[in-house]
Amino acid sequence: MTTAGDTLVTLIDLAQDRGLHAAAALAWLVYDYLLSLQDEVELIWSSPDTIPKLLYFISRYFGLVVASMACADIPRLYCRSAVIWAAVSLYTLVCCVELSLMLRIYALYERSRLSDAVVFYILGSAFIAETLCIGVINGLGFQVMLPRISPYPSDWPIEGCFYPPTPSWFHATWLPLAGFESESGIIHRAITV
Repeated sequence: MTTAGDTLVTLIDLAQDRGLHAAAALAWLVYDYLLSLQDEVELIWSSPDTIPKLLYFISRYFGLVVASMACADIPRLYCRSAVIWAAVSLYTLVCCVELSLMLRIYALYERSRLSDAVVFYILGSAFIAETLCIGVINGLGFQVMLPRISPYPSDWPIEGCFYPPTPSWFHATWLPLAGFESESGIIHRAITV
């Protein structure tokens, strides 16, 4: 078999594995959804419209949309747009979860002046710093990666994209997230002790 043939077989195997992983993730999300739907209807749908309720619905249902699109493999047809979609959609979900966490910490402090200082100044500043760091790292990474993304040749039996190797420093995107989560955990632990 030729080198191109080996590459094609490898890419087909990877596409199949990716599809199976996406289907498994979607199956777990749907299973969780079905298990908790009755409680969700009773406790959340009937509650007043609030910011935590909005954040819950975004993280819950937008997450299902993102997982469904990954399972349907729609983004692979739009090589560069797929990378941007993945970054924006995942950070949207992360933001919703982190804002929900900040509101929970605020509630644990029973909305005192101390909670105002902790949530709005310390965690708010950390959240803004995290967002800026991720934006800068993604911006630099996309400048390197996006121009090098290309679709598979049109005569191949599968559709998809060649993605360049991710620069090693690009993995630092998760450091600001880990820092924010660690800070939130420390504050939460300090409250509950």
